[in-house]
Amino acid sequence: MAYRSRNDGSHYPIHPRRRGLYGNKPRSKTYSETLSEIHEPEDAREAAEKMEEEFKQHETREGKVHVKKALVERANRAKVASHNKRLTPEERQKEKKIAEIFYRAEKKMVLADPPRISRREKHTERSAVHEEAEGHEKYLRMEETAKEEGRPEAAEIYHEHALDEERHEKEDREAEKIKAA
Repeated sequence: MAYRSRNDGSHYPIHPRRRGLYGNKPRSKTYSETLSEIHEPEDAREAAEKMEEEFKQHETREGKVHVKKALVERANRAKVASHNKRLTPEERQKEKKIAEIFYRAEKKMVLADPPRISRREKHTERSAVHEEAEGHEKYLRMEETAKEEGRPEAAEIYHEHALDEERHEKEDREAEKIKAA
């Protein structure tokens, strides 16, 4: 366990996960190699461009958030380092420039707002999807029951309904693909 000193000379324990910005490892293992070994503003520019490309390549919002958080975390570390009195003035100036570069890159990474759905809409959407999936299976079960009971006309009608439901589900999936594109 680590300890921090008080002004009166005594010490108090620090939880291992709460050591401040430098006491912890970077959150993102994926991007820590790209971002952690940067000590020059030129390297920071290259890394920022690489991170912007990475941001654009991600299709999901979660992936984009992951990239952006890693960049902001590194910018925050550089900003804190720019105030560290143990570093030379030149090193502090470099860290300040690195922080500015990363913050500028972060501003360029614009996230789309997550879709907002009310509770009522969520509930009706879920139940509608569930009913559709249930409808197709339900008609197939009804068809089998009708065949077992010896009602071929009813079985044929249920079979047609099941095919219709299946067709509707396929059309809905195609519409969602078109909407997403």
